[in-house]
Amino acid sequence: MDYVIDCSIAVAWVLEDESSSEADSWGEALARGGSAYAPVIWQLEVANVLITAERRKRITVNEVGRIQSQLEALPIVVESSLDLSQRRAIVGLARDHELSSYDAAYLETSLRRKLPLATLDDRLKQAARETGVAVALSGI
Repeated sequence: MDYVIDCSIAVAWVLEDESSSEADSWGEALARGGSAYAPVIWQLEVANVLITAERRKRITVNEVGRIQSQLEALPIVVESSLDLSQRRAIVGLARDHELSSYDAAYLETSLRRKLPLATLDDRLKQAARETGVAVALSGI
């Protein structure tokens, strides 16, 4: 099954203290042969979480490299840019659903690709539901 992944899911996969059975379920769906898609911001958000975790001594420099390699090996397609219509849609979604532009980018990607959204963020889940985007594995 294909879906759009946000940073919260990836972080739950790779940082033990943020693990989640919900994130694990999305990972199992990916392991069964699906692909995940993410807007360009995904790479920057994941990098920021990792460097922040390193600075706070939650993980080591070596673990950052190992985690990056693990994530790079997964079938995650990261979009390389945003066109004008995508940028405008993101601003509209952020405004309409009181989201950050980052979270609105994940929602826009799900809407445009007509794919479920894998997130642990409650506000983003609610916005997804309001726009008709699936956020749960059951029934997908």
